[in-house]
Amino acid sequence: MTEPIDLYERITTIHKRTVSLTWLAALTGLLALSGCESGTNSGMGTVRLYLAASGTSTMLNTAAMLDFADVTAARVTITDAELMPGHVSVLESPITVDLLDMQGNATALLGAASTLGDYEQLRLVVTDPELEVNGDPLPLRVPSGAQTGIKVNFSGPIEVGPGATVDLAAVFEVDESFVFQGPPDNPRSASFKPVIHASTIEAASITGTLEVTLAVAQAGDSTLPVTVKASLNGDDMSTTTVAVLIPAGETSVTVPYALGFLQPGSTYTVSASATGYDATPTEDTVADVSSGANTGPDFSLSPSP
Repeated sequence: MTEPIDLYERITTIHKRTVSLTWLAALTGLLALSGCESGTNSGMGTVRLYLAASGTSTMLNTAAMLDFADVTAARVTITDAELMPGHVSVLESPITVDLLDMQGNATALLGAASTLGDYEQLRLVVTDPELEVNGDPLPLRVPSGAQTGIKVNFSGPIEVGPGATVDLAAVFEVDESFVFQGPPDNPRSASFKPVIHASTIEAASITGTLEVTLAVAQAGDSTLPVTVKASLNGDDMSTTTVAVLIPAGETSVTVPYALGFLQPGSTYTVSASATGYDATPTEDTVADVSSGANTGPDFSLSPSP
């Protein structure tokens, strides 16, 4: 069963990678408000699970950076969704969606369950992925793990108490879930390697900037992948790779980053790295987060000596 939601009714904007993904902030704001509702059964709590997608605009518009041609469909079928521990099913019935259609204000309600307890993981079973390039099916390799269950860890225990309604979002990172083989303008095949994040209604994010400085200007455009991580007690909780585009003739460029799907009320350590570069934080790398977007450290990157 699907249920579209107008995610633009309650928008605050955050940035992820090099594009503005308003849907994530909208989803956070929407679900934060809906999470204030009470469950109809005072003895139990209610969990509702929504499906969303990010990276679809990047996937379609930056073929050179992502090394593939025009993708016209990316369909998946969800056949099972369970909260762990306890195998609490929150899927009402199997659902097939085209992830490319899930942009802006598009989400799908996978289902709901009455339950109580603390949960650390969402287990999704994804079957029958299909990919089309310029309208034609593309051969797709599918690992067995996607069909036996993808384990999506929360960045902290999710508590469902009596009478509460807790909304969860399972978000496909579309531009990271399909790895293409062959020339950029004519890929021969692809591998399905699903990247999914899950967060609660109170999902928090950390935002900052990356300043990349070159010693000498380059003759042509160049792209530097910079990986930014948020860690908690030594474990990586959220990771993003920002493709920093440095135009020809420029020696310095500054772009935003955002780390999403974090649990509020925790203190994270933020780090940045890039091959062949030293990353220097401009301020304390420890960030205390609350619901919504939180200011994190900025980083300055320059070629290693």
